[in-house]
Amino acid sequence: MMRWVERYWYLVGRFVVLFALSLVALGSMTEAKAYSAVPSSWAICLASSESDLTALEASLNPANDTSMHAGTPVMFSGSSGALVTFAVASSAASLSTGPDVDEGSGSAQEKEIYAFTSTKATAAPGTVYWSASFSDATLSGCEGQTPTTYTTAVRTLTVLPSLAEEEAAAKKKKEEEAAARSKREEESRQQRLAAACRLTVTSE
Repeated sequence: MMRWVERYWYLVGRFVVLFALSLVALGSMTEAKAYSAVPSSWAICLASSESDLTALEASLNPANDTSMHAGTPVMFSGSSGALVTFAVASSAASLSTGPDVDEGSGSAQEKEIYAFTSTKATAAPGTVYWSASFSDATLSGCEGQTPTTYTTAVRTLTVLPSLAEEEAAAKKKKEEEAAARSKREEESRQQRLAAACRLTVTSE
């Protein structure tokens, strides 16, 4: 009788221990799932930065491959939750090594828009390349993270001759065309005169 009672309580004890261990394991799994469901601060910062870059790309002005006359100030602008820096260079490669035309931080406008006005970008006819960038250091969700700089795709701006230069060129072209036409008329008159002279001599 005593052996049966001892075995009974032995089995009950093992059941209690196994049940307790199961509860501990279940609690650990639940905590692990709850932890994994919360995004890390790095992931939150990355998502915020990528979203801001997308918004900046979509809002940049002027549009890619816009044409402007030389001497006309150009305003670069874009929307971002962080300060935007604009860079202008004579080639796409120069944008990464060091803008050789112009560079500057945008001034804050309404609705998180930053604008930068440049006169150097349109100083001479040709094609210039530009881009915009920002640091995610001040973006929401990036507190405590190592700052990363994000840069937009390279865009182009075509600088045409100034209006005064175009007018001067058009005037010069008209003068040259008029001079060429006058020369052709004079040559034609001389040819007719020479032909008339030959005809007179033959008749005599």
